[in-house]
This record gives sequence, C-alpha cells and structure tokens, in this order.
Amino acid sequence: PQQHTLLSFSRNSISPLSLSLLPPPIMMLYFIITLIIIVLSSVLISPLTRTKSLQSSLRHFLGLSQQKLARLLYEFRRKTWHLVGLAIPVIYYGAYRWAGWSRDRVCWILGVLSVVCVFIDLLRWYVPAFQSFYMKSVGGILRKKEENTLSGSTYFLIGSFITCVSFSVLTAVTAVTFLTLGDMAAAIIGITFGHTKLVNGKSLEGCLACFFTCFFIAMITFSHVDMVEYIAFWGALSATLAELLITTIDDNLTIPVFGGLGLTIAQYRLWSFAKVV
Repeated sequence: PQQHTLLSFSRNSISPLSLSLLPPPIMMLYFIITLIIIVLSSVLISPLTRTKSLQSSLRHFLGLSQQKLARLLYEFRRKTWHLVGLAIPVIYYGAYRWAGWSRDRVCWILGVLSVVCVFIDLLRWYVPAFQSFYMKSVGGILRKKEENTLSGSTYFLIGSFITCVSFSVLTAVTAVTFLTLGDMAAAIIGITFGHTKLVNGKSLEGCLACFFTCFFIAMITFSHVDMVEYIAFWGALSATLAELLITTIDDNLTIPVFGGLGLTIAQYRLWSFAKVV
C-alpha cells in the first residue's frame, strides 16, 4: 500500500492525511529512544535527585542558588512523571500499525481515560478522605494552582485526545511527543540557564530548547518525507509559540494542538505545491 512506502511530496501526489505510517526502522528507533528516556528519567535519575549529596553537587556544578535548584528539581520530578505520557503516542501508533485498531477506537479509549481523570479531580475537590489520600500519593507534583482546578495529567490526556481526534496518526504522534519532551526541555533549560527574559516569565533559552527538541522529534517522525525540515520547522515553531505566548489556556492543550496544526498546514502546503508542479 502507498502508506508503507517511502513517501515523497515531489514524486507522489499524497494527501497529508495519508501520512500515517513510518518505515519500521524509523519507528523502532522512536520506540527505543522513548524507552530509554522513560527508564533513565523516571526510574534512575528522578529518585537520585532527592539525595542531599547530589543536590549539593548539582548546585555547585550549575551555579544555582538553593531556591533555584529546588525549583529545578521540583519541575524535573513533575516532568519525569509526565514522561509516562510518552506511552500514549507509542501505544497509539503500535495499536494502529500492528494491532489493526482504528483511529476511532484509540480516540474512544483516550476520551474515556480523560473522563476518568476529570472524575478523579472532582473527587479530589469534594471528598475530603479521597483528597487526603490523593495529596499523600501524588500531591508533591501538583502545582499550587492545580489544587482547585484540573491537574496537569488530566489536561495532558484531554490535550492528547483532542490531538488524536483532530489530526492524522503520524501528526498526532509527533504533536503529543512535542508536548512531553518539548515542554520538559523548555522548563528545565529555562530554569537552569534562562537569563534572557521574553514574555510571560519565559526565557529565550527555554524557548530555543523547546523549539530544537520539537524540531528534532519531527525530523525523526517525518524523516521518510521529502523536505522534512520544512514540516519540522513549522511544527516546532507553532508548538514553541503556543508554549511562549498562550497563558490563559493550559499548555497541555495548546502545545499539541498548535504543534499538530503547524505540522498539518506545512504538509498541505507541500502537497499543494507538488500537485501544481
């Protein structure tokens, strides 16, 4: 089938919506990188950051104040928890590619999980016994503003659901990975090395980290397409601008949606050009 071949906009008049399947070697590389990131960050590195000796070494190595180091480690623990979200694009692609699941089936599952998370947040707000249990279990990674609103994990699932419903499989996989790794890079680099302030408390260094992380992700997932750098650039730029400029809506919603929109528009632009020439 056309989807299983190496795709080229300049030689094939292919709709961006059909760009759903990656060549097996590229997807295996994606899976391996994802597994390494999850294992290193969640299983090995994150627990080590709680040791006093390592914290002291990090503070002197990075030249950070105690307050800035505490903020960095707090964000790192939050983001490593969110790295579990990498399972969403991996499972989505795997179920679609190898298990033969339809997009609708995967989206239904994400929708149900989103509703479950909203219900858990409601219990957290209105049932004191459950709130106590919840705060003891995962309260340490909640931001102050999340205590009386939906948690970041809930917004992450909702954002992933909207993205998977709205875009092709490959675009959704890429955009959700933007959210997981691009947002993490922006937070960690921005806190550690962010000296050039832009707007909304964000730094140039954090924005560049987000952009290049997203760009690298798209260069991998769209590597089988001609002019991949064009698609990667606009997808990464859209996700980065959403992270930088939109503060009234949770970035777990804006980064994947705007990233997916940028990727899709770039694909259509190339497709339209290929049809003309």
